[in-house]
Amino acid sequence: MSWSKRIPCPGHTATRASVRVGIHRYNAGTWALVVSFRADSAARLGWAKGDALAVEVGAAEHAGRLRVRKAPDGVGFALHRRTRRETAPLEIKIAAWRGLPKAKRSLTAVEVAEPAPGVLELVLPAWGQPPEPAPEARAVALRRGTANGTRGVLE
Repeated sequence: MSWSKRIPCPGHTATRASVRVGIHRYNAGTWALVVSFRADSAARLGWAKGDALAVEVGAAEHAGRLRVRKAPDGVGFALHRRTRRETAPLEIKIAAWRGLPKAKRSLTAVEVAEPAPGVLELVLPAWGQPPEPAPEARAVALRRGTANGTRGVLE
């Protein structure tokens, strides 16, 4: 027999990642970061279609990360389906900010952590990470004593 049946392991998430991000262009040339969640992943977090999600963009040591949670006050990004199919992924659209590329990026699976119940922390792909400062620019800043926002003599 040339075929053998395969059964997924318990807890196995098929071939599609549970959370994916990409950049799309919408009306009037507006660029947006799209975060797509599988319906089962959203349900596990207690999120449903129509919920408002609060999004925090990481800075400093958390640069290149997003933290997503249900908005406690109901003001946030609306969680909706891309199509009318009930099995379609849920997604939110966030206006692009400085540092993100102004070019289309296909939905890409991302690393995800759940630091607290109902809170999801995403690590953006390489295109969403802040650029490393050029070595020569950092050297000039060190000579001037202005690296890391300091003035004068560096220790």
